[in-house]
Amino acid sequence: MRGIVIKTSVTERQKPSVNSMVTAAYNFGKIVNVTGSVFGDLVDGEDIWYKLDNGFYLWSGSVELDVDCSFLPEDQRDHYLISYRQRHPDGRPNLDTKEPPKELYFVPVRLPADTESIRADVLNPITFAESIRQAVSKLDDHRKHVFVYIHGYQLFSSLKLDLLSSFVLNYMTHPENSIAKVLFLAWPGQGGPSRKTVDDRSVKAGQQFTGLGFFSYFEHLAKEIEKEGRTLNLLVHSFGHQLLNGMLNPGDCVSGNTSKTEKRFNRIFKNIFLMAPDITHLTLQMDGKCLPNYFQDNDGLNFHYQFSRLKELGEHVHVFHDKYDYLLYSSTKKFVGKRNLRRAKDKLAVTQDYRNLGNYGTGKLTEDMIEPDFNLVSVEDLVNRGAPGDLLDFPFQNIKDRKAGQLIDRVWDFADYDGINAKQIIFNAGRFPNHHRYLFTCRPVVEEVLRLLKQP
Repeated sequence: MRGIVIKTSVTERQKPSVNSMVTAAYNFGKIVNVTGSVFGDLVDGEDIWYKLDNGFYLWSGSVELDVDCSFLPEDQRDHYLISYRQRHPDGRPNLDTKEPPKELYFVPVRLPADTESIRADVLNPITFAESIRQAVSKLDDHRKHVFVYIHGYQLFSSLKLDLLSSFVLNYMTHPENSIAKVLFLAWPGQGGPSRKTVDDRSVKAGQQFTGLGFFSYFEHLAKEIEKEGRTLNLLVHSFGHQLLNGMLNPGDCVSGNTSKTEKRFNRIFKNIFLMAPDITHLTLQMDGKCLPNYFQDNDGLNFHYQFSRLKELGEHVHVFHDKYDYLLYSSTKKFVGKRNLRRAKDKLAVTQDYRNLGNYGTGKLTEDMIEPDFNLVSVEDLVNRGAPGDLLDFPFQNIKDRKAGQLIDRVWDFADYDGINAKQIIFNAGRFPNHHRYLFTCRPVVEEVLRLLKQP
């Protein structure tokens, strides 16, 4: 796997240790060939080191693995972008605005692709469905699943096409792959200047999506590809679940759960995969939950959080969660707010409603509280029950035995978020974000998803 050095004066080591003999020095932009990865020591404890083809090691935080799809055959490189972002007159997505558009835009993409090359047209539901139907009709019968993929939070505005490439590389190069095409839905999920209103904006963007009838486009697509023996599936990652919640719950909850009075959804998806969901675990509770909005925007609305309507949209719903996903604990802490935690006499009372589904699953819900027919999958269990794999397949398997794991245990046992620090995520840019991202692209998860796709 190709890697690119992203820091200046990076030292290559004889062993995976900061105290090991230096064998070479690399400057920014140097291309290296990564053959594997191992745990080794660093100043703040154990970390990932990449083994190079020459037998020596580089610290993972100094190298960015290149997501290169250029070697794939064309039928695996050709996918689609659905843009729920405003666009410039020349068709380029407008990445400077956080307001969603009143229309969807659509363009085929050949990977690898970059933002500057994208020129999208208004999505015509008939042309949209027909072009995808024709594309899948040319593929082998075993590649029967089309995916709609909704990405998560964006620290900086982009189309996140690197995640599309990661998905394609990890799933479609697997020998048991049954995925035909991926429709990557880009939306304005960027933060800044703070987290204070991004949740509200994301929920409202989802509400507008449903209000404008955009689900009908996917309903038409599902019917068209069914003629070719294919199914439509949905995969949502991380903060994209805030957008999804808005799609499912179109009103605020000042006077109760308004979603119950809305028109029911029609069945569109065969499978719905919720990966590392960055949203309250109470979305799985029967009737959901109306939560106080600590960081209100100018409208000052509270929102209802409930995922039960997914059973209308999809035949099977699968929730992948991981107790030791450090990044999601930082997200929960930001959502609740440091001041609220400091003032609270009982921290558990403050945080219990905001425990993150991506970490907790149903760990704090009793069986009679949970909506039935949701398949919850612990990524930790998947990794532990399989044969030990290369850390490139799943990094940080033993995070629970390190300092970060101890801090996470304190959150579970005492609702103590004091040790959870966003600066640790920034400092360890190659660790915690990668761990979070791999929760839907690591080999154990890929194999479980492909296995679930085979069920009737």
